[in-house]
Amino acid sequence: MLERLCLLPPDGVRRHPNDLSFLTVSAFPALRHLDFRDTFDLMGIPHQIPTLHTLIIKVQSGQGLPEILSACSPSLKSLVITITSFDTPPGAFDVDLPNLTYFKVEDRYGDEYGEDYQLLAPNLTTYLEEQTYLGPSVFLCNTLDSAKHARFSRMPHFKEPTRLRILQLKLLFSDHGRSLDTFAKSDAFFPHLEVLEFLQSWMNSSQVGEIRRILKAWDWTVFKYMVYPPRLIKEWTVDLTEENAPAECGNNLPCTRWGLTTPTL
Repeated sequence: MLERLCLLPPDGVRRHPNDLSFLTVSAFPALRHLDFRDTFDLMGIPHQIPTLHTLIIKVQSGQGLPEILSACSPSLKSLVITITSFDTPPGAFDVDLPNLTYFKVEDRYGDEYGEDYQLLAPNLTTYLEEQTYLGPSVFLCNTLDSAKHARFSRMPHFKEPTRLRILQLKLLFSDHGRSLDTFAKSDAFFPHLEVLEFLQSWMNSSQVGEIRRILKAWDWTVFKYMVYPPRLIKEWTVDLTEENAPAECGNNLPCTRWGLTTPTL
């Protein structure tokens, strides 16, 4: 039985909303991993869909997004969302994801929509922000108490000690002073931290030199579990991919590509 399904538009270009009324438990009783490989508007989402463990989705409109997240919320363990834009953003919504352990969001427009979408994931272990816009993501995951691995495109604000072991930060140069001061003075919020990395992609050569000078001057021995001193790097040295991630659709893999038909006007 089919366990993995990758949905593609017929010609690689999204033109119309796609009717997902076919995505029923009776049609796909064993489906666990669903990958929307291109940008989709969603409609006709069944009230009961297959018991999904993985959902990978790229969205350009908010149409159908709250519905599909709610439909698979009880079973979802891994969620990857890429936001290319929100032509018609939905109103603010919350979704409870009790079994989610892995969440990755790539948001190219940040918080310019004026609405927040709250993900409640009490068992989350890995949280990744892959921002191309400088603002925070429109998706907020406020339950990071259980997270052990995280990547932020902004300086996170924690009020209580965390369980983070790996922390990766992609910050503007102007934000580094405050963040470095927070880290270097105390391990109160990060008592288990083993790896701390800063990405230099948004800095020029003089800024890179200044941050490296600051990092070298600080005494990082307050972090007793730190594997090596914090580093400013060009590429992440720790790959925070999902454990036991399903293989991507491709030749000779047990995964089926479906070309969705374009409705006739």
